Amino acid sequence: MKRTLLWIMVATAPGLVACGADRGEDPAPREISMSQVATLGEPGADFSPHFATQIALWTPAGDTGFVLSQTYEDGYVHVYDPDGRIIRRIGGAGEGPGELGGMDPMVVGAAGDRLLVGSQFAPRLTTFTPDGADPVIEAYQGGTFGIQGLRDGRALLLPGATGKGPVFYSSDGSFEALQVPDSLRPEERGGYVVGPASSALAWLAVSRGGTFATIDSDGVVAPRFSIPIEPEEFDALPGIIAVAEEDGLLWVAMTIRRAELAPGTPFSLQVLDSVFDTRIAVLDPIDGAQVAQFDDPRALQRVSTESGLLLSHPWETEFGDTRIDVIRPELRTGNAR
Repeated sequence: MKRTLLWIMVATAPGLVACGADRGEDPAPREISMSQVATLGEPGADFSPHFATQIALWTPAGDTGFVLSQTYEDGYVHVYDPDGRIIRRIGGAGEGPGELGGMDPMVVGAAGDRLLVGSQFAPRLTTFTPDGADPVIEAYQGGTFGIQGLRDGRALLLPGATGKGPVFYSSDGSFEALQVPDSLRPEERGGYVVGPASSALAWLAVSRGGTFATIDSDGVVAPRFSIPIEPEEFDALPGIIAVAEEDGLLWVAMTIRRAELAPGTPFSLQVLDSVFDTRIAVLDPIDGAQVAQFDDPRALQRVSTESGLLLSHPWETEFGDTRIDVIRPELRTGNAR
C-alpha cells in the first residue's frame, strides 16, 4: 500500500498554515486568502441586518441576491444586492399565506430559482418563486435549523428542535427522510451541516465528531472520513459551520471556542469576536488529507450556496446599526489562484 506523506509549511502571515500531500511529485505551496464579495446594509436604510441572521445566495433570473432571514422588521426576509441595498421585501408581519410573522427565528435557503423559508420551531415551510406567484406552503413537522439547495433542484432540510434527521424536500412538495446510520447521528440537535459536492453526491458532516459522509441519489448516507477536532476547542457549539466543494477540493469552515462564556454573558457581536475564531481547512475529498488551512480571528458565519464557500461577518457601525460582510476564501498556489 502506498504511503502518503504529509508536509506542512508555516507562512510568514499570522495564523496561516498551508499543508499538502506528496503523491509522487513535489506539491506547490497553497495559501488561503480572503476576498470581499459584498457588504450588506447601507447608511440611512430603514432596516438594518440582524447580526445573528442566516444568509442564502438566491439567483432568480440570473440576478444575485443575498437573502437575510432576520432584519429588524418582523415577518419579512430582505433580499440585498451586492452593493448592500435592499431590492426586495418578502413576507409580511401576519401569519397568513405568504406571511412570516409567526416563523421566528426564520431559516432561509435557495433550491434552484425557489426561495425556501422555514422556522426552527414552526411546522411550516414556505416556497417563493421569482415570478411572484402565490407562495406554496407545506406542513413540515419538526422545523429546520438549515436549508441547503442541491444541484438537482431538491433541498436538504437539517433537523430542527423536534426533528429526527435530515429530510429531502422536492419541488413537488414531497418529503423523504435520509437513511442516516446510528453511528453518524449527532447527540445534539443542529449537529448536521450539508453542502453539495457534485451533481450526484452531497456532503454531510456531523459537526460534533467531525465525521464526513456522502449522500447518494437514493438518499443513503455513507461515512467517508473524519477530521480531527479537539474537544477543548469545540466544547460549546458544533464545530463545523460550513461545507462546500470547489475545483475538486472540499472546503470546511470550523468555529473555534477560545474561552469560556461566563454565565449570563449576552449573545452579542462583542462576545462572538472575543470568544470564537474561525478555521478554514481545504481537504482532499478522497482521503481527507489537508491541503491548506487558514485561522481567522473573526467569528464568521455561513452563507448558504450551491457550490463554493462564502462566509459572513457581522459588525456594528459607529451609528449603532449593523453591516454584514460577505467573504470568499480563495486558494492560491504561489502567486496564482
